[in-house]
This record gives sequence, structure tokens and C-alpha cells, in this order.
Amino acid sequence: MLLNLLKEKKEEDEEAREEQLYHRALEVVFDEGKASTSLLQRKVGIGYGMSVRFIDRLEAEGIITPYCKGESYRKLLMTRQAYESKEKN
Repeated sequence: MLLNLLKEKKEEDEEAREEQLYHRALEVVFDEGKASTSLLQRKVGIGYGMSVRFIDRLEAEGIITPYCKGESYRKLLMTRQAYESKEKN
């Protein structure tokens, strides 16, 4: 029982940390005006797997363009202000 509680707490902490990193990634994307896995890896200090998850999430949320062969960066579809007003609602 105690081990299960500790495991749940660790998972909650990891989810909270990943959410903090995602919000940092959002800041980077809005500041840079573009997004890529390598940009997130360098600026946020995360690994490839997490940067891919963040890029997928940014795309799913309509913040960046879908993957386009030959493009090294994704373009923004939403401004910081539009994102913030969307989050308030």
C-alpha cells in the first residue's frame, strides 16, 4: 500500500514537471516564432522523445503547422496573445 502511494506520488511529480517543461517550450516557441524538436532540445534542455511529444501536442492544439517534408521548422499558427486568451476561456 505504501509503495503504491509512493509510486503514485512520483508519477504525479513527473507529470507536473513535464507540464512545467511544456509551458517553457511554449515560451520558447512564441519567443522564437518557430518550433522544431532540436530547438526545444537546446532551449528547454529536454531529450528527443519529450521534444517530439511536445511538438505533437503543439500541433494538436493548433499552435504550430503540421509536418511538411523538407521544412526544418514548424511555423506558428497562433500568437502568444491568442493562446493566452484561449486558455482563459
